Amino acid sequence: MRHALIAMILVGCGSPKPAPETSTPPPPPTGPAADQARATCAAAIHKAATTGRGDEVFSAEDQMFNAEIETAMTDGCVAKKWEPHILGCLANGTSRDELGMCAEIMSPIQREDMMERMLVVAKAHEAAKPPAPAPKN
Repeated sequence: MRHALIAMILVGCGSPKPAPETSTPPPPPTGPAADQARATCAAAIHKAATTGRGDEVFSAEDQMFNAEIETAMTDGCVAKKWEPHILGCLANGTSRDELGMCAEIMSPIQREDMMERMLVVAKAHEAAKPPAPAPKN
C-alpha cells in the first residue's frame, strides 16, 4: 500500500489536474529562513504521514517512495509558504479523515503545486518499475 498521506491529499483535493509531461516544479528557496521553514514543514508533513498508519509495514520500494513524497511536499510547503494553520492541521490531525481536510484549506496555487510535485514523484516511480512478467499459458 502506498503512502497514507497521498490518500489523504487525494481525498482532500479531488482528482488532480494532469501535469504537463515537461512540468518540473522549481526548487524551493535556500538560506537560513528557508532552512527554518523546511524544518517546520518537514516535521508537520512527517507527522501527518505517520498518522493512522497503525501496524502497516512498507516494502523498501514503498519506503523510498514515501520519503520522496514527503520531500516533494516539504519543497512545495517552503516554496509556496504554507501558512501555520495548514501545518497545524497536518501536525494535529488524528485520523486520515481529519488530514483530508488539510488540503482543502490550502490555496488553489498551493494545492496545485503540491499535486504537481507529487505527480512528478509518482511518474518517476512508475517509469522505473520493471515490466510485469508475461502471463503463463
